[in-house]
Amino acid sequence: MGLCGVRGVLLMGGVLALAFAYYVYMPIQDGAEDPWLLRTYMACNKIFGLVATTASYIPSVSTNDVMRTLTELFYFDSYVHSDPAIEVIDDKFEGVPVKIFRPKAARSSSPAIVYLHGGGWTLLSANSYSTVTAHMARSYNVIVVSVDYRLAPENPYPIPFDDCLKATRHVLQNGQNYGINTKRVALAGDSAGGNLAAAVALRLTSEDASETPRLKFQILIYPALQAFDFNTYSYQTYARTGVLSKDTIVALWMNYMGFPELAARLPDFAASNHTSPLLKKSTYASYVKHENLPKEVRSSSFQPVSNNVGNEAISRKIEVTLLDPYFAPLLAPDVSKMPPTYLIVAENDPLRDDGLLYAERLKKAGVPTQVDHYKKSSHGFCLLAPINLFSFQAGFKAYHTLGKYLKDNL
Repeated sequence: MGLCGVRGVLLMGGVLALAFAYYVYMPIQDGAEDPWLLRTYMACNKIFGLVATTASYIPSVSTNDVMRTLTELFYFDSYVHSDPAIEVIDDKFEGVPVKIFRPKAARSSSPAIVYLHGGGWTLLSANSYSTVTAHMARSYNVIVVSVDYRLAPENPYPIPFDDCLKATRHVLQNGQNYGINTKRVALAGDSAGGNLAAAVALRLTSEDASETPRLKFQILIYPALQAFDFNTYSYQTYARTGVLSKDTIVALWMNYMGFPELAARLPDFAASNHTSPLLKKSTYASYVKHENLPKEVRSSSFQPVSNNVGNEAISRKIEVTLLDPYFAPLLAPDVSKMPPTYLIVAENDPLRDDGLLYAERLKKAGVPTQVDHYKKSSHGFCLLAPINLFSFQAGFKAYHTLGKYLKDNL
C-alpha cells in the first residue's frame, strides 16, 4: 500500500473514531459524581442499543433478546455461586423461580429480604442480580430471596406483578420452612423492581394478617411508580443526562403495559398525550402535581403539560391499566396501610419525582417514611456498587446507609 493509501486509511479511521465518539457522547448533570464512570455506562448502554437494533434485522432475532443477552453477560457474576460465605439455592415458590442467598452465619430463624430486580420489566434477572443480592445477604447477614419473575413484553402486566405477589406471599406464609422468621421480612426492589415491590406491598395490605404476616417494611430504590405523566420536572430536566433516558423509560412502560398495537405511538406517550383532558383534570392527576413535591426541589420555572391536550382514543384504550394501583402504585387512592418505607432516589434521574411524590403521600398518610436523596447520582448507581472496580462512590454509601436501616428496623 502506498503512502497515499496509508494516509487514506488513517484518515478514514480517524473520521470513524470521531463519528463513534460523537455517537456515544451524551451530556451529563453538572456536578455529577464520578463523571467518567457515568459517561462509560451511558456509552455502554448506547452501544448495546446499537448492537441490538442492528442484530434485529437478522430473521428471528429480536432487539429484546439481544439486549437481554448483552446485559446478562455484563452483570452476571458466576463466582457468587462459589462464595464460601453464602449458600445459593435455586427453587420455585408457587411455580415462580427464585434464588435463595443464605449466609452461612445466618441464625436458624433469620430475617429476610424478598428482592425484586430492576430492568424495566423487560431485561435482567435474578441471575444478573446475583452480585447485588449476594452482597446484601453477606453484608447484612439476612436471607435474600431473589424473584425471577417473567418479563415483558412477552409477559405484560399483570404477569410480572402476579409472579412477585405469589413468591412474596409464599415467603410470608411458609418462611419457617426455609429458616426465615416470617415476622421479620422486608420487600425490596429497584427501578421496575421498586414498582413491583410497592405494588405487591399494597396488595398485601388487603390480605388477612392471620394468614399472611405483614411485611416489616419496604425498600424502594429509585422506583418507577406512574405512567400517567412523562413530563414531570425530573422527566423534563433529566431526560438525557443520565444512564436511563426518558425515551427508554417510556418504551419500557409501554412494554409492561401491553397493547402492542400502540408501539408506534411512543411520541404520544412521551408528550403525555396518552391521557385525555378529562383524565388530566381528575384526582389521579393531582398525585403527580409539581406542587406536591417537597418545597426544596420545586422549581418556579416548571411548565406542566396543558390540561387541554390528549388523545382520547389512546386514553380510552389504556385507562383501566394506566390507573390500576398495582400497575402504578403512586395512583393508589389510599396508601395509609402501607408498611414503613425506606426510599432511595437519585437526583439525575427522570424517575426522581416518582419517588419523592410517593414519599410525600406516604408521610401525609401517616406511614413512617425515610428518604435518602442522592443529589449527585444517576439512576442505577446502587446496582453497580458491589462490583467495586466500576462502582459509584454513592453506591457504597447507599449500601452502608441501607445496612444501618436494616440493623435498626429488621
